[in-house]
Amino acid sequence: MKVAKLNVKQKDILIGQEVESGVKFNPIQDSSNVWVISLEEVEKANSEWVKGLPLINYKPKKVFI
Repeated sequence: MKVAKLNVKQKDILIGQEVESGVKFNPIQDSSNVWVISLEEVEKANSEWVKGLPLINYKPKKVFI
């Protein structure tokens, strides 16, 4: 699955910002501790810099039970 890669500054800018009415950006970290947002968030974004973020393959974190 492809996701958009963020640096820490970009992540900090997006936290708390609305993607659309009532829906906020939700940056998460993958298994490499890289901050990412979903393609859906990118597609709905109004900011051109968000639409221009590099796409990478998502690597989910392993969950240990």
